[in-house]
Amino acid sequence: MLVRGFLILDRRDHGTPTPLLQEVMALLAERGIPIDWAIAEEIATPADQPRPDHDFYLLKSYTDLGLSFAAVLHEQGARILNPYPACAALRDKVSTAWRLRAAGLPTPRTWSTGDPALLADRLREGSLIFKPARG
Repeated sequence: MLVRGFLILDRRDHGTPTPLLQEVMALLAERGIPIDWAIAEEIATPADQPRPDHDFYLLKSYTDLGLSFAAVLHEQGARILNPYPACAALRDKVSTAWRLRAAGLPTPRTWSTGDPALLADRLREGSLIFKPARG
């Protein structure tokens, strides 16, 4: 039985798999496991797709479209090596900060707001780093 894998890549990877992924793909190919890959934003997929037609998937794109494809594959029971729920959760910095703190891991003080001006008083306590809630 032929086993096939599929990588969903991020276009920031210069349109090709990273050297590490290329090495993994070559090793798998030597063992008779071909790997297909695509950049989510560079393919046209009917709305009722994607359908799982590979034996496993690896999500290496955390763009909205890449995550949407992974969500559909997840709902259809596809084997995703880095599960969609975990990937989606990691894109959410607010929930990730809460989860890390709730697990007792040391994390920097984290504030969430839609208006940075609301944190002006915090500048008296020291520097602040601003990041988007997603990404």
